[in-house]
Amino acid sequence: TGDGTKTISLVRSVVPTITTGSLTTNVATLTFSSNPGFVLTDKITTTGCSNTVYNESAAAITAVSGSTISFAKTNADVASAALTGCTYTATKTDGTTNLITTSEIIGSNDARVTVGAFPDDNRVTINPSGKMLFGVAYHVLIASGAIVDKAATPNPYVGVASATPQSWSFTTGNDTIAPTLSGTQSDPPNGMATFDISRNIVLKFSESVLDVANKFIKLCSGAVDCATPIQTFTLQTASASGGLVTVSENTVTLNPTDNLSYSTTYFVLIEAGAVQDGSGNNYAGMATCAAHPCTYEFSTMAAPVAGGGGAPAPSVGAPAPTIGAPAACGPPPLPPCNVG
Repeated sequence: TGDGTKTISLVRSVVPTITTGSLTTNVATLTFSSNPGFVLTDKITTTGCSNTVYNESAAAITAVSGSTISFAKTNADVASAALTGCTYTATKTDGTTNLITTSEIIGSNDARVTVGAFPDDNRVTINPSGKMLFGVAYHVLIASGAIVDKAATPNPYVGVASATPQSWSFTTGNDTIAPTLSGTQSDPPNGMATFDISRNIVLKFSESVLDVANKFIKLCSGAVDCATPIQTFTLQTASASGGLVTVSENTVTLNPTDNLSYSTTYFVLIEAGAVQDGSGNNYAGMATCAAHPCTYEFSTMAAPVAGGGGAPAPSVGAPAPTIGAPAACGPPPLPPCNVG
């Protein structure tokens, strides 16, 4: 069990410092004392820099090379002074999930610390709210008494008070998991039969992605060979610019030049490597379709019926009623007819 006044800490074993920086137009390049552990699309916030032009909030990292990263600044500046004193934090692409660049301290009775149920009640699981960096060494510190046994008079665990010697340390692996497409979470969902013809197509992936220049995404209809695509989006070129393809975090939005057609089945083909995650792992793609239904396929709504839902329209050419014409007569309940 845990004592809420005590803490368990997940600590980065070596915290790199920012050693040098340079600016080219509005692109800042920072060099760290060792591997910072960042990947493309992570967002970095820098503060306290002696040369204040390097202070930036939640800037998306656009290049990673060894211990050097680059990001675009909000404004262009010219820097020549030495760079010292910078501190930094970072988040994932969403801007809200913190990356553990230094440490995360957790109260031992926090919901993020759980003790297993019997027979695993000797197991303590720590689930940090932040995300650990790739290829980085961490160690765990446990305050004395943060964990106690279940005796009538609890006996406290002595703890792990110091990083030296590190009795619980490890290094995270590199990211080797490629992004995947979720057809059920895309819009339209795979297999939908009533998609609105004016809507954009939003493809949702398992993680944040980047598009890769000159790779294609095709919108197709008809034969599975897609010999004549409805539209081909060649990424990072004119055929994908102007909002026709928008990549934001884990979504890729396709905005066809023309609305889709009613009552038509469409499918999407994506070249292998058309998108990749921040570590450079390529999406496997779905560049071909062997037979319908394809991997990602949907149909559009039927065309609305003219006048549907209201009173029937008068027949074209029907004679207009004569004003003042006598009412019809006959057997009850009609009025009697006057004969002779």
